Parts: sequence; structure tokens; C-alpha cells
Amino acid sequence: MLLATAKQDPAIKIQGKPLTSDPYGIGLKHGDAQMKQFVNDWLKKIQASGLWAKVWKNSVGTVVQGEAPKPPAIGSAPGSQ
Repeated sequence: MLLATAKQDPAIKIQGKPLTSDPYGIGLKHGDAQMKQFVNDWLKKIQASGLWAKVWKNSVGTVVQGEAPKPPAIGSAPGSQ
């Protein structure tokens, strides 16, 4: 929400480090191993190609200074294993 507000109002600047480190995940039907493999392969592909960083720079990066951070490790969100 803060990013959207900063995007709308150029007077707002986001500074400092995040207050929290919340996990991110992609919701899938429990037990759907085929879809999980598809999503994980797709994530690996966009990270390796540089697309992940490009999308970050063109979205979050328009209001947050600096380079795109390292993406979260695939399978690191609670319940993803």
C-alpha cells in the first residue's frame, strides 16, 4: 500500500529498511505437484533471464531507490514444501 501511495504522490519518499520481512508465496491447490513444478520452473527461468529484476525496477523500483534485491528463494515461504 505504501508503494502505491508513493507512486501517486511524488512528495512521498520511501527510505530506510523494511520494518518487517513477510514471506511471499504463490497460492496453488494443495498436492498439485505438476503445477508446483511448472511455477517453480517458470520462476527459475524469469530469475535467470533477468526478467524478475526488470519487472521489479519497472514497478517497485519506480518508488524505491536502488537495484532490485535478490529474489526470495524458491520454496522458502512457510508451507511451500
